[in-house]
Formats: sequence, structure tokens, C-alpha cells
Amino acid sequence: MRTSITRTSSLTDWAGGYDYEFVTAAGWDMYLYTLDQYLTHFIGRAAVYIGAEAPPESARQEAWPRLTQDLGLADPISSGSQVRIELAGVGPLEGVVDYVSPNFLGLRTADSLIRLYGRAVIGMTVAVGQHAFAQQVDADKIAVAWQTWLLTAFEPQHARYSWRWAPIEET
Repeated sequence: MRTSITRTSSLTDWAGGYDYEFVTAAGWDMYLYTLDQYLTHFIGRAAVYIGAEAPPESARQEAWPRLTQDLGLADPISSGSQVRIELAGVGPLEGVVDYVSPNFLGLRTADSLIRLYGRAVIGMTVAVGQHAFAQQVDADKIAVAWQTWLLTAFEPQHARYSWRWAPIEET
């Protein structure tokens, strides 16, 4: 496969002075790898695309390791590592890491390709995209579940371990 990209204007004047080729080069690598995974594991099956974005706190470079930690992955992350994600209201997703780079992580389950994007380098939040190849897919329910998972992954550490006082009833 050969891919050619032509741009019609200079995009080095993005807010923040980002160079388009530099910023998008790694994304193309993952995109083409995702295409390879589709052709290898899901060829001929239709997909439903589901996406969600993390909160603003995730738009910092130091946020990415927090996401991989919540996935139960330790550095160095390698292809083939087992992953289990519990999505509220959906249930567990079990699969393997199939793509690793400094700002991208790919997961493959029996019926999905899941892509996590660390976009802090361009001032954007972490995002997740899921290509679901199952027969019946409730995309809205899954999107809400991913949104909840991302909010939990990036909530302030002190909020993760909170408690609530309740009066003790006398008997």
C-alpha cells in the first residue's frame, strides 16, 4: 500500500507553533497498523466507531503514564501484554496490547480494536476510539462507559479515595 499526503497550506502556524508533519507522523503509523489489524483479524466485518475524550487534566504529558497504569500496564509496555478493562454498564473488555508508541496505545479484543491517543504534544486531551465489530453494538452506552472510565482515570488522586460520613443508627 502506498499513501500520499499533500497539504495545500502551511500549518506550522497552528496555535502553539506545531509542525503538521511532525505532529501527525506517529498517528499515520498507528492508523496504518490499525488497517493491518483489521485485514488480519476482522476482514469483511462492519465496524461501529465509538469515541470519547478525557477531561482537560489529561492534556499534559505527565498524564499518559496514569492512563497506562489504570490499564494495569507497567513500563516497558510490550505488544502481547494482556489487558482487562472494566467498563461500567458494559462489562469487561479483555484483550492484548497490539500497538505501542510513546503517545499511542492499541488494544485488540475478540471483537474490537481500541485505540488510545495521548495528544498532549498538541495541547489536546487523551482520547479513545473503539472500532467494535460485534453483531449488536450499543454505541451510545459504550461511549458513556468510556467517558466514565476516562473521567475516573484522570480524576485527582485525592478524589479516588474519598469517603462519606453517615450517621450511625442506634438500635
